[in-house]
Amino acid sequence: MILIGAVIAVLILLLRLLPSINWPVSTKPGPLESKLADYVTSEWVRRHAANQTNPVNLSPENLKAG
Repeated sequence: MILIGAVIAVLILLLRLLPSINWPVSTKPGPLESKLADYVTSEWVRRHAANQTNPVNLSPENLKAG
């Protein structure tokens, strides 16, 4: 029970503290953030791409236009 309380306290602290930190957008993301973003993007595409159709019809004109 104490462990659950500690976890909740840490989560509340993080949710209150993290927004107040200056997070510059001009810095390059770290390796963990990059790997996580790549993983999330790849998984989203893998899960949803099969359900989508190509919005651009394949035709010789479209292929020439790029």
